[in-house]
Amino acid sequence: MDLGTIFNHETTYPLELRHPLSGELTGVTWRIKSPHSESVKAAVRKLLDDETEQAVITATPLKVATLEKRNAAILAAHVASWDWGGHTFHGSVPEFSPEKVAEILLSESWIYDQVAKAKGKIGNFTAG
Repeated sequence: MDLGTIFNHETTYPLELRHPLSGELTGVTWRIKSPHSESVKAAVRKLLDDETEQAVITATPLKVATLEKRNAAILAAHVASWDWGGHTFHGSVPEFSPEKVAEILLSESWIYDQVAKAKGKIGNFTAG
């Protein structure tokens, strides 16, 4: 067995969002990246570097709202793409961007929870 092939850092996992009450599939799929993918690590480093630099420059303590936004931005870095399957969000199909992903994650805790769980499950990124 080649231990170097068990985990595929660059694959994405198709997270089929489930309705928060019924558990039924919604028809909306988000592609989730591993926390160990190079693009996620780079995005997280940049977010944290920028935040640290800003804190040093301004010498002001971080607010909880800032931390919530930062955490949503970090989680958004794990989303590679989405397919709304003909469904809408507040009347339209959102255009994909990291900022839009973070906005949705902040406003919809049930989606946030599903994305966080999916990115943290190593089995979603292993071969067969």
